[in-house]
Amino acid sequence: MTSVNNLLVELFVEELPPKALKKLGEAFAAGLAASLKAQGLAGDASVVTPFASPRRLAAHLTAVAAKANDRAVQQKLMPVAVALDAAGNATPALLKKLAALGADASAVPGLKRAPDGKAEALFLDSLVAGATLAEGLQKAELLAPDILPTFSAATLVTLGAELDVYALQHNGPLALVELQNGDAPPLYLAGTENFYAITRYNWSSYYALAVIELGQEVSAAMSK
Repeated sequence: MTSVNNLLVELFVEELPPKALKKLGEAFAAGLAASLKAQGLAGDASVVTPFASPRRLAAHLTAVAAKANDRAVQQKLMPVAVALDAAGNATPALLKKLAALGADASAVPGLKRAPDGKAEALFLDSLVAGATLAEGLQKAELLAPDILPTFSAATLVTLGAELDVYALQHNGPLALVELQNGDAPPLYLAGTENFYAITRYNWSSYYALAVIELGQEVSAAMSK
């Protein structure tokens, strides 16, 4: 990380129940600290102190960086048999996958081969720029409600989220759901109230996504 400083974040809110102030303040501070640590903007040495009043939540964190370090990531692309033709040239499928990751055909010679189960796969090594503190705080605000739908589509866009046409047309509240993907960049979803309802049975966001995708496949099969 770059040089570190203390950080004070204040959130002005509607009047909160006095009996819940301590827990709300601790939850706000813990969520903020966890998000900044996950983004490399704070570390294990950072100390978080919560504050709460009926109309204000705040958190003070020590040792917070202005910008996180860049980090190396390895992205699994696809099996070699799919990525390369008989002559060893990139297939359209590989080029399409690279384009989706912001790379092009010039990256093909540098791709790594490695065993992946019973097959061999191609992997792309890249460097992800570290988040700035402003970006980290914006992301922390978006992720603070966790999977509880809280934001309108318009509010998510204002806060920097990029939504597809279906999310933009959704009338109800949405949550920004983060799904970790190993060393690869995380996947972000706009979670609806239906998504949240599924997690009341099983709290895993991965479970909720699997149920929704299975339902979509069944619906598509039945409509044929």
